[in-house]
Amino acid sequence: MRTIHKFTLDIVKEMKDVYRIHLSTGSVFLCVMVQNNVPQIWIETDNDKPANQPVDFYIVGTGHPLPENINSNDYCGSFIILNDGFVGHVYFKEPFSQQKTRDEKGEQINESKTLVS
Repeated sequence: MRTIHKFTLDIVKEMKDVYRIHLSTGSVFLCVMVQNNVPQIWIETDNDKPANQPVDFYIVGTGHPLPENINSNDYCGSFIILNDGFVGHVYFKEPFSQQKTRDEKGEQINESKTLVS
């Protein structure tokens, strides 16, 4: 059964650059948002598959250098917390792949990031 799960990136409580979660193959990244002043990521997963794929999410502050092992294709989204005092940008590292959906005219209508094995 496919469900949506929320994962906390609580950088205020525990500041770290990399957050590791385990997901099932075929999981789809949905979005980054702030809830109660804490950044969260939402991911669609298949509960019938084991969550045994480690995925690292990186948080990079505005003006800070990007880690050498990530690039612009790894970008997930940005968030603002601490009364606009911190802007964070979330990146993931492989094994997600980008998939683009196009309409009959070839125009892009959707883009998703799906976990592959």
